[in-house]
Amino acid sequence: MLALSKYFFILVLFLGIVKNGWSQCPFDNIPYTTVSPTCPGTTTVNCMFAGEYITVNVTLGNTYIFSMCLGGVGDTQLSLYDESLTPIAYSDDWCGLLSEITWTATYSGAVYLLLDQFPCTDLFSCNQVSITCNGGTTNGDGCNTDVILCQNSAGPFTFNLGGPPVSSCLDWLVNSQFAYIILNIVSTGPLSLLIEGDVPTGFLDVSVFNIPVGIDPCVAIQNPSNEIGCNYAIFPGGCNQFGNSFPCLSVVPSPTVFAGQTIMIVVEDWNNTPSNFFNLQLGPPPNAQSGLPNPSIFPAGPFCTSSDAFQLVANDAGGTWTGPGTTSDGIFTPADAGVGVHVIDYEIGQSPCNASSNTTVTVISNPVANVSVMDDTLCSGESTQLIFSGTPGSVVTYTLNNGPPQIAVLNFLGNATINTGNLAADVSVDILNVAISATPPCSAPNTDPPVMINVENPPIITPIFHD
Repeated sequence: MLALSKYFFILVLFLGIVKNGWSQCPFDNIPYTTVSPTCPGTTTVNCMFAGEYITVNVTLGNTYIFSMCLGGVGDTQLSLYDESLTPIAYSDDWCGLLSEITWTATYSGAVYLLLDQFPCTDLFSCNQVSITCNGGTTNGDGCNTDVILCQNSAGPFTFNLGGPPVSSCLDWLVNSQFAYIILNIVSTGPLSLLIEGDVPTGFLDVSVFNIPVGIDPCVAIQNPSNEIGCNYAIFPGGCNQFGNSFPCLSVVPSPTVFAGQTIMIVVEDWNNTPSNFFNLQLGPPPNAQSGLPNPSIFPAGPFCTSSDAFQLVANDAGGTWTGPGTTSDGIFTPADAGVGVHVIDYEIGQSPCNASSNTTVTVISNPVANVSVMDDTLCSGESTQLIFSGTPGSVVTYTLNNGPPQIAVLNFLGNATINTGNLAADVSVDILNVAISATPPCSAPNTDPPVMINVENPPIITPIFHD
């Protein structure tokens, strides 16, 4: 009965964790330390008490074993949480009265490992926690698309059996083994890439492929036109590289890769003897970098329906745009979108290295203005009135012949009346030209024919004298 009540209590405790993010023990949530485990290898945290938690820096694709089994005291329980304090895993009694969690990292960042003791009591006992990292591994299907990196260095990665032969320089020997890694590029530049094995001997060959949007990576690498670089190692140095950022004898020029591009790196262990695993590293800027893309969109608009097509711009280029009047490469055409406020979406990268954002773009109707004249035939020295009508708030620029520009602003009723001032008959006809603008700066010419005002000199009366 005692054992039954114990496990009932644990069930209640775990449900509380799931609901609220942390264990319900009142003395919990005390930070103990932060560790970055050696990989491969085992990192030990000594003298940890119940109610304390460790911040553990993890790398995407690596497998971690969090264990009390070699140094725990009492009935310990472990809870693992992600960066948003969402429970990942829970363990009690996996190895007797102690606990152990095995987890393959689904992202790079921090996790939190919380230690508790049943029945939610701090026994003031010093516990040892071990964290073992085994590194990223392939899944054995010949093309591991699960290893997707958003960082500039990672590993170790192990080798496995190869799939269908690819590349112009990989040998694909019977005793060769392979690894497949997808890399998300966030800055354009040369791909300065180092593949470094765990021993300084043996041949490591490397081929790099572009992965077009919407194409399965394992299919894309079988198309030779997608290959962007290949380095057949000619020295048994246990390393290979593109460029010359690293001290490795195997060197070929770095191919250029672009922000928003997804690439796959295929590594061949030529004879499966010297290297058991390898690490990957990119050279420092201005070489291309990997990471989570920045999808932030630069503000655009507002536009008029007559405005020219406009290239929308995001902080990191190369993603896909969607929205009214918008092409997949981000060309926004106001006339196609139409009048209104439009939501434009942008997505870049491949999961889990993808990101998205959106913005709004406003399109308004073109302003309209018309002009008429009160009297279109004048004598020199006379004036008349110009009568404008159209979109309220429009700014009307008008000229008489080639004179200086004059400004009129249409009131809230869309009207304005201007006195021309005295006009001289230095030319036989004054032509009134009108251009229209508004806020935002949309403009449209007056669609009516120019208004003509005929200014004439008064007739000369010659007196006749009689003798």
